[in-house]
Amino acid sequence: MVYLSVMAISFLRRKQVYELLGQFLETGVPITSALESILQYYPDGKLNNVLRHIKTSFEERGSLALALAQVLGPLPHFEQLALESGEMQGHPGKAMASLAKFLQQKETLLKDLLENLQGPVLSLHGALGLYLFFDWYGTNGEVSVFFWIKALILLAIIWAGIYLVGHRLVKAFTTRASLSLLPLSGSLTTILHNFDIILSYRALLEAGHTRHQIHQTLLASFQNTSGEFKKSLELALDSIIQGKDAPPPPHFLSPEDWAEWGVGRKAGREGEVLQKIETRLTDNLERGFRSYFIWANRILRFAVLLLVAFLIYKMHMGRLQALEDINLGE
Repeated sequence: MVYLSVMAISFLRRKQVYELLGQFLETGVPITSALESILQYYPDGKLNNVLRHIKTSFEERGSLALALAQVLGPLPHFEQLALESGEMQGHPGKAMASLAKFLQQKETLLKDLLENLQGPVLSLHGALGLYLFFDWYGTNGEVSVFFWIKALILLAIIWAGIYLVGHRLVKAFTTRASLSLLPLSGSLTTILHNFDIILSYRALLEAGHTRHQIHQTLLASFQNTSGEFKKSLELALDSIIQGKDAPPPPHFLSPEDWAEWGVGRKAGREGEVLQKIETRLTDNLERGFRSYFIWANRILRFAVLLLVAFLIYKMHMGRLQALEDINLGE
């Protein structure tokens, strides 16, 4: 339910279009011919409809980047800039292939992280089930309309909470939003931004962009992040362009990763080094989120135990009160 939100579907659709178009355009096929060829492979379905609209929009506008933005958009700022730049330089296929790979890596990590929600989700439903059971048992098995209304309201609250958390995760990966909705997630937001920067930088590098173009594109695409982080990014990119051996800015890469990136640039192995740093950041993100949700699950289970203890105590006191009322009546 969470993963198949409108935002996630848009994310997956973009990846699919970039992948298909990128494969054809990299072979040197003209854009219109590439779209016509893909339409023959996908004669029916939603993808065919999307591609037909892209073809019509491209023929009207004369720009693939604008056509994609009209049909798939609004595109994230980074993707829009990368597509426009790739088209201006005459290699839109390379730009789209790099973006497809970029989104594939994000999708893989996002799926892994959303799977970590399963524990807390089960704990919340378990808590609701126990609460309703004791509530039902406390009324001697009587089920009123109020009981079902209360059950549905509590279930709706749980589902709304799950959706908001999942939606925030999807949004953080697809639009570079922060994870502010999740308590104590500041360090995870920093790691996620660094992961996004390295992934974006490598995608642009593989698409044939110069460092100056990468500098401008990344600064423009991260304009909605916090001012503190954007300043760190600007300092880092300035150091890269000027070839300085300065220490990493605050909230950026670790000193070890920053130093390794510098060595890779000088040795002409920048793409290879960035891939290693990206792998380490991916591992850090996976461990961080796994640990985060493990602790969230433990807290929820402890809360469930407290709830059970409270309900048992309440039920026991209710029985004692009933016995006392019977004794007084006699």
